[in-house]
Amino acid sequence: MHEDHNENQSTNRHWLLDSIHAVGSNRCSEQHNKERMIFAMKEIEDLYKVLGIVEVSDPDPQLDELREKISKLEDKVEKLKKMISLKRESRIKKMRFIAKNSPDYDEEMWCDVKHWSEVVEEDFEVWQSTNDDDALDVLVFDYNILAGVLEVTYGYRYTGCMRCLGESLGDKK
Repeated sequence: MHEDHNENQSTNRHWLLDSIHAVGSNRCSEQHNKERMIFAMKEIEDLYKVLGIVEVSDPDPQLDELREKISKLEDKVEKLKKMISLKRESRIKKMRFIAKNSPDYDEEMWCDVKHWSEVVEEDFEVWQSTNDDDALDVLVFDYNILAGVLEVTYGYRYTGCMRCLGESLGDKK
């Protein structure tokens, strides 16, 4: 089983790049959940304002519907909080894996890796949704910044582009 893993390392796409993309995807997913949670919390706040205008003791099916909707939204917020926490834990595990397997790891760069991997994933989403040449230019530019961040953080030689960085990593681990 271990031999198969070593054979996979010789592909053009190195484990570091896959791991960095996974970190960025984790961050984006965390952010999407945070946005959903904020929207749900705002909706709860608005519904409580509506309930505050009327007599809460009034027997009214519409008020019962509002209370039920608030209850469901509060449940959703709690579930999102748990998901955000789990996704954060997953991202941290990935980042620790990368650090452990990079002999020249600079721990002061932890946040740069986290943020720039997220930036690149978000840039990719923008380009993918717009198919705009300017969005692609931003993606390429930021991807190359990420390559520089990886060089400083992990000590891998930066050659000016992420594909070249991936190809230059070879069996380095």
